[in-house]
Order: sequence, then structure tokens, then C-alpha cells
Amino acid sequence: MSDKPLAVYTAIFGNYDGLIRQPKIPGVEYHCFTDRPIKAHGWQIHMIDPPCSDPTRSSRRVKILAHEYLTEHSLSIYVDGNYLIVGDICSLVKQQLTNCNMAMFDHNATIVDNRDCVFDEYAAIVAMGKRTGHFKDDPAVMEKQIRRYRDEGYQTHNGLAFNAVLLRRHNAPDVVKTMNRWWNEIENGSRRDQLSFNYSAWKESFTYSSIKVDLRDNEWFFMIGIHRPDYGAKMFRYRLRRMLGLRQPKSRK
Repeated sequence: MSDKPLAVYTAIFGNYDGLIRQPKIPGVEYHCFTDRPIKAHGWQIHMIDPPCSDPTRSSRRVKILAHEYLTEHSLSIYVDGNYLIVGDICSLVKQQLTNCNMAMFDHNATIVDNRDCVFDEYAAIVAMGKRTGHFKDDPAVMEKQIRRYRDEGYQTHNGLAFNAVLLRRHNAPDVVKTMNRWWNEIENGSRRDQLSFNYSAWKESFTYSSIKVDLRDNEWFFMIGIHRPDYGAKMFRYRLRRMLGLRQPKSRK
């Protein structure tokens, strides 16, 4: 591990999400980048102007370009606002970043929606949009992007990362280069970042560690629920179930 604290950070723009109180861990600092005053115990709040007109892209920019926002740190874990840390993340970073500079959880290890392909991810987004009447991004933009990937020779079933948690040596040159390409895909194409990471890694011949457990519930992270402005009720139920011995991780490495 670096002699500097491990930075755990998130990005919240607009009224999309709240903050979860995370456990105090020696050698870990918590940072939240946001455009509004948020109070949460243990978090350092960094109020910044939204870097994009779209709140989603603003969050994605901070999420992806950690080397621009965490200049005092060399190791970081990005976490979506609805994830609670429940285990030894310092050991996880040490283990996963031994032979490479980035680690991500494998979407194909999820229990309810396992996929290993950006083309299947695109199909799932479109199917959900048709079913609910609400598309998470412009279907035409996504379709154009996916067609370009096919035209460039990107193969099916080439892996799919679950991007709610990112472990990185974010200043490493190969990481910076790949993150810049990834952000370019989101800035100029679909804001759905899971459509473009594995393609970006392929273009840059970038190697990352794939953690093959369900990100939503494992020995390090637990997804409290869907994104919401306040997680108080969800956290109360989580703590109650844990106190009663009803809450156990579903997957362990």
C-alpha cells in the first residue's frame, strides 16, 4: 500500500443520490465531489462546479478521471453512492493491484443479471427501456455507438465490468490513457459507462484484474438499494438484520 491514505470517493451531482455513512478504517479517507451541500459523517465534501451540463456525465467525469481530482493520492476506490463498505478493502486493493493497476468486478458473476458482453448490455438497456417506457439514454446514440464497435471488429463476449466500484492506481500511465479514452467515449457518445469500458480497454490493450464475485453482495461491498436521496431507512433495516443475524454476504472470494 502507498504511504498516503487510500482514497475512497464518490461523485454526486443533481439530486440523484445521498451519502451513506461508511465505516472508519485506518489508512482510508472518504471524499465526495458534488455540486450541493451534503452532510455525512466521515466524508470530506468537495463542492465543485458541475463539469458538464448533464448531471450524469458530471458524475461520470469525476468517477473516471480520478487522476484529475485526487492529485494527493495514488490509490483510490470509486464507489457508487448506494454501496456500503463491509469488509477489508485495504487488503482487497493490495491483493488485486499486485500485478496490474486496476481492478473491477465481473458483471458475469452477478446473480440476477449476469452478462459478459457490451452488446448484451446494450440489448438489456433497450429491452428495459421498451418495457418501462423510460430509456436510460438516447436509443439512437447507443445504437450508433454499438454499431461502430462492431464495425471496428470488437468481439462479442469479450467481458463486461460492473462499474459501480473501481480500484485503481489512478496515476499510472496505462490507467490514465485508458480512462481518458473511456471518458471520451462517454463525453461524445452514450453516458452509459458500462457500454464503453471494455471497448476502451480493448483499444488500449489494457489489462485489469477481474474480481469474480457478485458486486451487489460480497465480503467487501453491499448495495444498500437503488439510488435515492436518503438511505436512512435502508441503513436502519440493514443494521437491524445484521444485529439479528439475518444478513450474511451471499458471495465470498
